[in-house]
Amino acid sequence: MRRQLDKFEDQNPQAKKRVNRIRRQIQKLEHELDHGESDDEVLDDINTDHAAMREYEYAALKKKSGLPPSARRVRTYNPDSSNKSAVRQIQQSAKMAIGYFNKQSPIRYCVVDFIKGTRMYCAGYLFVVTFAAKPEGGGEEPKTFEARVYHGIGRTEVQYVKIVDTYRGL
Repeated sequence: MRRQLDKFEDQNPQAKKRVNRIRRQIQKLEHELDHGESDDEVLDDINTDHAAMREYEYAALKKKSGLPPSARRVRTYNPDSSNKSAVRQIQQSAKMAIGYFNKQSPIRYCVVDFIKGTRMYCAGYLFVVTFAAKPEGGGEEPKTFEARVYHGIGRTEVQYVKIVDTYRGL
């Protein structure tokens, strides 16, 4: 690099100030390299920071959506979302999940409110749906449910449905 600077300076005498500034910067960088941290130490710090950040992002996404993070697209919707077809799919998933729950429970519930849903693209769609449902015939307070429904190629299945909490929205 120094030879290239010398050659450039010989060909362009008017650029002497610029060449000298570049030489000073090179000397400064060489000094920092000789007296600073080794590259391995810097890379170890960077790799540790990236691993910690990935762990944090993984935990945050899993907590937020209920889905394991992946390279696939994950979107979260609420009843006011502008993508009406996605909201409709999520509401249908909630109805399917409560039907599945009703088959296993002595108390029959009906969906009263859609709270939020997360859709992940895979070989089909995987939905994690949060909704409120109350027993048919009234009487009891609505309960908040969470369900995971897979709409795949050639099959649709409810993977789980559970009561999360008492609903406080109505």
